[in-house]
Amino acid sequence: MTTVSQKLSKLAVGLKYDDLPQEVIDYTKRLVLDTLGCALGGYPSEPSKIVREVLSAMGGTPECTIIGSGTKTSCPNAALVNGLMTRYLDFNDTYMGLDYSHPSENIATALAVGERQHTRGKQLITAIVLGYECHQRFADVFSLLKKGWHPVSASGYVAPVIAGKLLSLTEEEMTNAIGISGSHNHAILVYMERKADRLA
Repeated sequence: MTTVSQKLSKLAVGLKYDDLPQEVIDYTKRLVLDTLGCALGGYPSEPSKIVREVLSAMGGTPECTIIGSGTKTSCPNAALVNGLMTRYLDFNDTYMGLDYSHPSENIATALAVGERQHTRGKQLITAIVLGYECHQRFADVFSLLKKGWHPVSASGYVAPVIAGKLLSLTEEEMTNAIGISGSHNHAILVYMERKADRLA
């Protein structure tokens, strides 16, 4: 029996830039610009400052840019801080499926991995479109909130698809990446704490 992860991996590996309609390509470019604007807006925030200070103290391979600074850090850390800044003001795009979601939170992963891999623009756009397709389908299929998860948990399954596409993983490798990431990225406690606060 073919699993959902295997189906996602097959879709991801098979998708090509030439498969994308021009309107989708144009809209994706707008989404990237919007995300950069949101990240710049979140740059001076206190959480951004704290994370940047911690990352600076940690050191690491300077391979990916922290938006708004020109400073470089490791690929995972760039995805972390850029994603934080993008989400901080909560101005980034929203998709309404069975729950609300913010697919652009995955663009930080695409930009970080793309920069590290010296990815061409067409490859980056393809990966971002793939991320949006997966994230929105995820939101359409079932409610994470009803299962006790915060909707941000979807990114635990979407981010490895985006990164895997940019890393040219095979279907099997990507299936494994989805399983590893998905089993470590459920925002259960955050949702439950917020629910408790509302009931108090």
